[in-house]
Amino acid sequence: MKRRILFVALAALLVAVLPLAGCSLASTAVYASEGRLADTKTVTSLDKTLSAGTLDFSLALYNRIHKDADGFFLSPSSIFLALAMTRNGANGTTASEMDQVLGLSGATLDRIDAYARDLQYLITGRTPSAFSLANSLWIRDTFRSKVQSDFLARDATYFGASVQALDFSSDAAKKTINDWVAGNTQNRIKSVIDDKIDASSVMFLINTIYFKSDWRTPFAATDTYDATFHAANGDVAVKMMKKTDGFGYFENADLQAVRLPYSDGRTSMLVLLPKVGHEAATDTLTATLWNAVLAGVGTGNQQLVLRLPRTNFEFKTELKTPLSDLGMPTAFTDLADFTGISSDVGLTIGSVIHKTFLAIDEKGTEAAAATSVDVRTTAMPIEPGLKVTVDRPFVVAIIDDATGLPIFLGHIATP
Repeated sequence: MKRRILFVALAALLVAVLPLAGCSLASTAVYASEGRLADTKTVTSLDKTLSAGTLDFSLALYNRIHKDADGFFLSPSSIFLALAMTRNGANGTTASEMDQVLGLSGATLDRIDAYARDLQYLITGRTPSAFSLANSLWIRDTFRSKVQSDFLARDATYFGASVQALDFSSDAAKKTINDWVAGNTQNRIKSVIDDKIDASSVMFLINTIYFKSDWRTPFAATDTYDATFHAANGDVAVKMMKKTDGFGYFENADLQAVRLPYSDGRTSMLVLLPKVGHEAATDTLTATLWNAVLAGVGTGNQQLVLRLPRTNFEFKTELKTPLSDLGMPTAFTDLADFTGISSDVGLTIGSVIHKTFLAIDEKGTEAAAATSVDVRTTAMPIEPGLKVTVDRPFVVAIIDDATGLPIFLGHIATP
């Protein structure tokens, strides 16, 4: 009860003192912010158990997406944070399935939220930071009064989420939300809502992550040359960058791995290259392999001639099926339990849209991601008000309204 009072009080305080966040459609700021944690903190380590779970989730998602797509680029952290915000409103089987998939099983909600907060600090809390991260919740204005205060307070407190109420029936609502995404990804992700907002959509929970950094040691543009890249669907012409330098390096019977550090001193690119004839080596990634690669590339300074193609890549995927296959199907059905968001109406996740951008050149790397969770009403709304469940022996009567006399009267022990 004390925690609930604290969250409600915090909600009232922030609404009173924070300015209205700008957007292209008149909106009501429930928590007006830039979508970031109010404070800054340098975090260099995370809860080991939950961190291991996040790695398992990241690799499982990679493995599942790879079954359907040969070329793809994901931000597991963006997906995790968007779903973790949604998790704050889940209960019952829905919550336990989400925890299992996200690697959070056994953790309390407070521990989960604290971990998600620290993950954000880990990503952005460096000087200077190569990362920019933002979170937002967009609520249909007519649904705002039905949303639980604790849910909104948790997402504002632990994710720094900007919370806005919008008229989803207006054509401008989609533009307002997409403009927020574009503004937080340097226009690399221009939209997460491509079609008209569905009439049953009542909330969008969105995370964005943007990264831009130079290499610690750049490639010389004069060494870049025309080359052939042997893609799965045939050879393609590329611009191949070349650099001779010392790199973190790992090799086993199936693959080679190279670590390329960025100028911030805390971030690197990891490249895993299957050997010829061992292309399946990277179809499935395991934590055992991943940790072996990290251990190998984290030590030593192997002299290499590295050739790496310039890259400009965009990717979009709907994660409903992959996440269901990984073990959280209930969240996408009418059986979903998001009573932590609202107990007045049944809610389900309609879609999880994920978009990414990647550019690699001689100077460095630019990457962006946006993940949007579309929460919708179900076909079977939960009736508001006092609940009466006749699930035990009961009295039944058929009475005369004028006199109140029972025409029929009985006790039903077994219906």
